[in-house]
Amino acid sequence: MRERFWEVAGSQLGNVLGIKKKKEIKEDEDDFREDGEYDYKKAAQFASSMAKKNEAVSEFAKTKSIKEQREYLPVYSVRDDLMRVISDNRVVICVGETGSGKTT
Repeated sequence: MRERFWEVAGSQLGNVLGIKKKKEIKEDEDDFREDGEYDYKKAAQFASSMAKKNEAVSEFAKTKSIKEQREYLPVYSVRDDLMRVISDNRVVICVGETGSGKTT
């Protein structure tokens, strides 16, 4: 296991400050690279979180198609105007509230 030099618990300073040592967290053997260093990037990989199949959670999402869901977004009513602005300009900054359809 890699020495955690930044932890104060268990040191003389930690004892003076009254910081108790936490239980050791066992790290998986798979989390280490060939050179013995801990691979911090492995836990932050995006693909592993995408492996789970996402299922609709609301009744709305379960009963409507993606096309129908997009039509309910506030931005859908100005879709043609927005498409014209995007085609006429090199840079367009869209500002809106969460759930307004900016990404769509």
